[in-house]
Amino acid sequence: GGNALTYSIVNDLDLLIRTGYSRPAIVVGIPNINQKTRQRDLTPPFLKQDLDESNSPLGKADVYLEFIDTEVIPLIETNYKTTTERIAVGHSREGLMVMYSLLAKPKLFNGHLSLSPALWREDNLFVKKFRGFVQNNDTIASKLFLTLGDLEVDKMKHAFDMTIDVLDKNAAKAHFKSLYFPNANHASNPFLTAPMGLDWILKTKK
Repeated sequence: GGNALTYSIVNDLDLLIRTGYSRPAIVVGIPNINQKTRQRDLTPPFLKQDLDESNSPLGKADVYLEFIDTEVIPLIETNYKTTTERIAVGHSREGLMVMYSLLAKPKLFNGHLSLSPALWREDNLFVKKFRGFVQNNDTIASKLFLTLGDLEVDKMKHAFDMTIDVLDKNAAKAHFKSLYFPNANHASNPFLTAPMGLDWILKTKK
C-alpha cells in the first residue's frame, strides 16, 4: 500500500539490511487516489466494495492484481536489478487483498505479509473461499505471516482465528506463522508486527 506503512516498511528494511538480517530489497508502494478507489482496488471480486451501500458494486482486486502483474512488476524489472523473490504487504483491507492475491495469482508473490486483515466481511466469506483453495491445492508456495492486535474487535479476531485454523489443519501444505501482538489495536498492530514478518520472511541464513 502507498501510505504511512510504506515508509515504515522502508525504515524496517533499512535496519534489517544494515544489520545483516536481510538481503537488499526494493520497496514499491502504490498510493490510493481516494477512499473509493481504495475500496474498489483492494476488495476481492466476490465481495461488495462498500457494505453500507445496498447496491454496492463488487470489488475489482482481480483487475488491480493484473495491473501489478503486467505493468508495475515489469516497470520495476526494467529499471532495477531484481530477483524473482517478491513479498506482498498489506494492512486491513490491503491485508485482505494480500490474502486474495494468493488465491487469484498464487505464484505472483512468494511471501505474503497480512497485518490485521479484514477477513470478516460478508459473514467471513473470504475465509470460506480460502479454505476451499487450501483444500484443493497440494502445497502453498509462499511464506505466510499473519498478525492481529489483541485489542482488535471480536469480528476481526473470529475471522482471523478461522483462517489460522484452516492453516493449522493443513500445516503440511503451508509455511506460515501467525501471532496476536499484546496491547496492539487495529491502527498500531501493522507498525509493531511488520518488522517481525519481514525478518521472518527475509532473514539471511547464517
